[in-house]
Amino acid sequence: GIRKIETPSFCEAITRTSDDKIYGIFENIGLCEYENNSSWKIIQPYPLPTNELEFKHMTFLQESNGVFCLAISPELIDDDEHLIKGKYKFKYPYLPRIWLYNIKDQNNNLFKEVSFFDAFRIK
Repeated sequence: GIRKIETPSFCEAITRTSDDKIYGIFENIGLCEYENNSSWKIIQPYPLPTNELEFKHMTFLQESNGVFCLAISPELIDDDEHLIKGKYKFKYPYLPRIWLYNIKDQNNNLFKEVSFFDAFRIK
């Protein structure tokens, strides 16, 4: 069922994992696991630099077999004067960014940033 739970700060994204745990990304904190249906444990610090956090953005979090994918994209401008060849221009000074984190890899203890364009390259 659905129920309200307390969070340590503003929740940007939340997901249920393949092993049925709940994880969330929290503003100025990072990736946290919801433990024992009562508290949040910090797993990874927030990967964006503090100066980029001040901009409006959209956050997406997904997990598969212990690998988390975190994507953060700046808010897009939605008016005609900012269109470039029919495509929207990013409102803020950074491109969408993607990070991967393998919770099962003991040697990898931080989010690893991957190229936004490489992440979607077809091989």
